[in-house]
Amino acid sequence: MASLAHSIPQTNPSGSFRENAGDREGRLEEVWVSSREAARVLGKTTDYIARLCREGALECRQEGRAWCVQAASMVRFSQRAREVKESIRQAKSERLRQWWEAQQWWKSSAGLLSMAQITRMIGVTLLLGGIGLTGAAFFGYEWAGRTLSVSENATVGILRETKDHLNTTASWLWSVFPKWGFLSSGQGGMSVASPVSSIPGVVIAPFNAGEKDATRRITALFSEPVGVEPQDDRSGVVRSWLAPEEPFLYVMVPVHSEPQTSVSHENTP
Repeated sequence: MASLAHSIPQTNPSGSFRENAGDREGRLEEVWVSSREAARVLGKTTDYIARLCREGALECRQEGRAWCVQAASMVRFSQRAREVKESIRQAKSERLRQWWEAQQWWKSSAGLLSMAQITRMIGVTLLLGGIGLTGAAFFGYEWAGRTLSVSENATVGILRETKDHLNTTASWLWSVFPKWGFLSSGQGGMSVASPVSSIPGVVIAPFNAGEKDATRRITALFSEPVGVEPQDDRSGVVRSWLAPEEPFLYVMVPVHSEPQTSVSHENTP
């Protein structure tokens, strides 16, 4: 900020001299410069400065047909621009870090997404959890390039209701699949109509529904047109027709067991 403050000439639009006090920044509220000078200092064009004046991004006044710009507002504008650039840089850096970590996980965990291995890792007892679960589906971006927050809706209630029944051996699912849900025997499925990019977590078709029925139910979960590409291991990819470059991975986990009796969840947060 100080460097910009010192680069602004201490004259008014008519060219009269202003006393150069030790603390220039304290006097910048009183300093006005031509739009041409503002463009030179900020590294912009005069047309762009005029647009900033019209939009209120800079403190300006008109003298005849020309704009005059308050020096203090130029300093504030420059500071905001630096802050925006820094926030973008940090966001890019964080996204690259997440992408790199995800790539390392996928490389070191090849084959973990097969139905049999997931079922063994979690265990039938954990999936059932004493509340009559008969199947599960896990959703996440294929390349895990971004993190997603789970919004407040009915699915969150299912997650809260079941999280105490999952131990640490299955905790990796939370980090790998940002969107996931359980299929309870008491409900045929839950429809959460929202775009692929924002759908929080879903409960889909029973494991024994058959590929066509499962594909139909998965498609019906989204409010935008999607294509479902199932694989042999009951995993697959969901692609939005509007954003096919962002494929969405899903895995269905069957639990071949009779539903258990529901248990009390009075202590569930």
